Amino acid sequence: MPERRTYADRAEYLKAAVTKRRKRVRQLLVEHKGGRCILCGYSECIDALDLHHMDASQKDFGISSSGLTVF
Repeated sequence: MPERRTYADRAEYLKAAVTKRRKRVRQLLVEHKGGRCILCGYSECIDALDLHHMDASQKDFGISSSGLTVF
């Protein structure tokens, strides 16, 4: 009987897959909110944007609701 695969066997692949998924979710969120900073209008690099809720009661959606984290 063949040995079972372990995390160690696929660690690099899994890390890369998670990184790719997180970047895609971040891109979708930035696009959803207009693609730029709501305070100053900056839009050159999405990695420079800090995503947070100015007022948590004004949230449009939850990141894990409605399958937003599933592609």
